[in-house]
Amino acid sequence: MKALSVLVKSLREQWRDIWTLLLTLASSPFFVLVYWMFFGGGSTTYGVLVLNRDAGTELPDGTVWNAGADIIRALKENVTYEDGQSMLDVEFASSRKDAEKQLKDREAAALLIIPEDFSRSLLDGEVESSMVTIVGDLTYTYYSIAAVLTNAALDGYLQSFSDQPRPVQVTEDALGGSGARTEFEMYVPGMMIFAVMMLIYQASM
Repeated sequence: MKALSVLVKSLREQWRDIWTLLLTLASSPFFVLVYWMFFGGGSTTYGVLVLNRDAGTELPDGTVWNAGADIIRALKENVTYEDGQSMLDVEFASSRKDAEKQLKDREAAALLIIPEDFSRSLLDGEVESSMVTIVGDLTYTYYSIAAVLTNAALDGYLQSFSDQPRPVQVTEDALGGSGARTEFEMYVPGMMIFAVMMLIYQASM
């Protein structure tokens, strides 16, 4: 009963002090507007590291073809905003260990690993045996976007070799323990910040 009385009392005070109530309710749309002003212009780029292990393969005319290099070119040129600006900042990775360190430091959003026999598998038509790996922190917002964009560019390139919907296996490797976290664990920090933000006007007044 005491808790109910406190709740009723607080609701009455909120209704009487209408300005505090309006400021509290308006704070969330205000911060959404501020966020849109900073990031709504479509200028965000997502860092993608590429570890190209593809050894390439020799074509009938004697030239060497590297499909991994073609994929890197597709990531740079085919994933753009309407104004032509690239959405992905593609860089080469020297090793998986160094790349994972960059992912942990948030210097990049995702790592794409192209296997050694990638070109040969595509040329021989054995696309099902080839496996591409995407590594990243599953709790990082930028990773989700970067992984989707990378997948889209990869699919677009591979459609020229096969009419299958998923001609190459793409596996996702979670960085650290990010794959074991639940949705609740990911949402709680944001909910706590939101709760504190809602109390700013009431506490100050």
